[in-house]
Amino acid sequence: MKTDMVYLAEGGFWISVGTFVTACSSFVLSIAFANLIPVTVYGIYKYIISIAAILNAFTLNGLDIAVTAAVSRGKEGVLRQAFTTNLWWSIPSSVVAIGGASYYFINDNSVFGIALLCIALLQPLTVSVNFGAAYLVGRRSFKELALFYTVDNIIPTLALIGVMQVSKSALVIIVTYFLSNLATTAAMYWYVLWRFKPNTEKDDHAITYGKHLSAMNILANVADNFDKILTFQLLGPAELAIYSFALALPSQTKLITKPLFNLIFPKFSVRPEGELRQSMGEKTLRFFIAGVVLATGYILVAPIAFKIFYPQYESAVFLSQIFALSMLAVTATPMGTFISAKRKVRAQYIMNIGISIFQLASAVVGILFAGLLGLILARVATRFVGAFSAVFFYYTDRSGETL
Repeated sequence: MKTDMVYLAEGGFWISVGTFVTACSSFVLSIAFANLIPVTVYGIYKYIISIAAILNAFTLNGLDIAVTAAVSRGKEGVLRQAFTTNLWWSIPSSVVAIGGASYYFINDNSVFGIALLCIALLQPLTVSVNFGAAYLVGRRSFKELALFYTVDNIIPTLALIGVMQVSKSALVIIVTYFLSNLATTAAMYWYVLWRFKPNTEKDDHAITYGKHLSAMNILANVADNFDKILTFQLLGPAELAIYSFALALPSQTKLITKPLFNLIFPKFSVRPEGELRQSMGEKTLRFFIAGVVLATGYILVAPIAFKIFYPQYESAVFLSQIFALSMLAVTATPMGTFISAKRKVRAQYIMNIGISIFQLASAVVGILFAGLLGLILARVATRFVGAFSAVFFYYTDRSGETL
């Protein structure tokens, strides 16, 4: 199969364990959100999470890939480097969040005010300690990575479900989300330090590469959440809740692509480019077949799944089926991973900026002319533009590592 099958079997087992736990946690939590709290409360929750994601776009969130690449080369001191660097670079976004909180407090909106304070104070720490997972990927310690993901998913899920059983307050749910995620991720970060005792060999080039990745992802991260902000502001929290559930299940393909990325990225980082290109066709074909199976299966199952698990959101079924077509875009995952692992910075800048501009423009046009359906079509189109971009640059950019 032109693949290291021993590595794939050993690492794939633990990756599968982590993926299974993450999928189950996400599914159970989605059922709780759909049945335990009002639609408008969930819409407010998603709005705050989207604001947090946009503010996080202006930090060094791209350092995780740089940490993985550096650790795979034995430079483990980059873990502490990334932790400290990200905290410093998070200060501007925290100041903006505090400014937003002050605005809401002045206008007697304590829910949004406290939520933004949580973003300002807790999110930078959560992102920084999450580099522990990137370290484990670089070491190919997939057993410990499965433990990391298990703890990092189950405890916040249980905390949120427990809170929703006793309170329907959007504020209580939001605060629980931020606190539980910080507590569990920080605990796992310190476990990584205790368990592996990373060496002190630093990699300034990795930090520089991480800054490049973060810069090129700013527009992408903003674009990925801008449609939710638009929906909340133009259509209201209830419509945002419906839109979020339409995206939710098809978006879980990331539970397949992200673990596979974690599995193959360290290998791609150290193997010669020419050797990787020899087997790329077979890898891409297998991803295409997987995409077809996933999309077809979901389209058939979606009406039944919504009826059983998400009865409040049956109006989202058709939108969700259309969005499922974007699962075919997983075909380009190996090529996208190749471009990232080989540090093709120019290609990544062009791809991320171009795709993000397309996503922002199509979201505005879509919601203005067709409401939620327009947003869904914009999302599908963006996924395919991203896939075609990865294919294009894989075949046209023959330069070596550029950083």
